[in-house]
Amino acid sequence: MTGKARAHTLAAFLLLATLAWHGGCAAVVVYAYANGESTHDVNAPLDDVWAASLAAFDELELPVAASSRDEDSGRIKSRTPGGDEITLRLQQRKVDQTRAKVRIGLFGDEKRSQQIIRSIEGRLGLTAPADAAAPQAFGEESP
Repeated sequence: MTGKARAHTLAAFLLLATLAWHGGCAAVVVYAYANGESTHDVNAPLDDVWAASLAAFDELELPVAASSRDEDSGRIKSRTPGGDEITLRLQQRKVDQTRAKVRIGLFGDEKRSQQIIRSIEGRLGLTAPADAAAPQAFGEESP
């Protein structure tokens, strides 16, 4: 294991240990970002997250190039305006919880990945008012 990989593993462990130490950590929104992939657990069933994901891609003007869905998972592929591939993978974790994993391009793009996840949660009514502001074109900077 390289020094960088050890540092990432240690940082992830410390984050999880900190969250476990504090009661009420279930209410904390945490985006995990590792190896170019952004991961977030959405507190909604897969069916709802799937529909919200398709609507979010439309809202962000990201045309769906391919999609597939089965009983407990789904995948949506698109491209950024700059041509980078976007892959959203959904996996049902519990009856009312779905894991969303977003990868953009070869190395990932954390900011844009979180923008997609916030848009999905906004469609589900799960975001805070500040996060649910009018969506910007994909990747635009805030004023």
